[in-house]
Amino acid sequence: MRGLSNTARGCAAEMLDAIWPGECIACQNRIDAQCAPVVRPGLCAACADLVAPLLASGYCPRCARTARPESIHERGCAWCRTERVWNIAGIARLGPYESPLRELLCDLKFRGSQRAANWISDRLAVELRRQSWFDRIETLVPVPMHWLRRLQRPCAHARVLAEALGARLGLPVRSWVWRRRYAPSQMQIASRHARMENVADCFGPPLWKLGRIRGRRICIVDNLVVSAATIHEVSKVLRSLGAAEIYVATACRAVGPAGFQAKPGTAQRVTELQQGASGAFLDG
Repeated sequence: MRGLSNTARGCAAEMLDAIWPGECIACQNRIDAQCAPVVRPGLCAACADLVAPLLASGYCPRCARTARPESIHERGCAWCRTERVWNIAGIARLGPYESPLRELLCDLKFRGSQRAANWISDRLAVELRRQSWFDRIETLVPVPMHWLRRLQRPCAHARVLAEALGARLGLPVRSWVWRRRYAPSQMQIASRHARMENVADCFGPPLWKLGRIRGRRICIVDNLVVSAATIHEVSKVLRSLGAAEIYVATACRAVGPAGFQAKPGTAQRVTELQQGASGAFLDG
């Protein structure tokens, strides 16, 4: 029922955008109704111009780093071929974690924006269908959120994104992994080693669903990949339960400490969102 209600809200938001464009999802500026038909739905012309090259940027199909075609080989790009963290069969993304994709993710994560989830899932569905492995996917599994973290956030953003994506792809969304241990936010940790330790053994399987996973081909859904520590841990749980193949769908890939630090304007925007209606959202 929750998935149906989210889908209904998403359809209503899309119809409203078509009739009355309102504010740009990324920058919150008003969209000129006369220009709305020629720009991407939900974005103003300026943000549409900025996002186009991000969506068109090439990336490694193993680690999702932005990369030139000549630098990608059979086992990945020059960066990820030496990284042992990649225990997945393939990954699809929208673009690098840069403006205005950064603002869209912040609105989803810190304000629970269904419009942002709809926009991201529309484009991510297109990108997934381009993958040679798309037809093999049977189920979407969102990265779970600990209940304490859920109290700090307006929504379980990975779940919201997975439900919107599942509605567009006709795929079920299953909670086949749960967060059993609370840990500090990954966004506050710079080094890969520290990030891996921070989420180690944080995830586990719901005991009443053990028999449903064996032999399945699963796509993990998350909003952002930085070091892949979280994806690695979630994949370990699914693999230990007999999942046949594991893929990942993510909105953005950030690389290194500088890659996921918000620019000055975005940092101010995130602060405003965190001090929003409830005034209780915590960073992380």
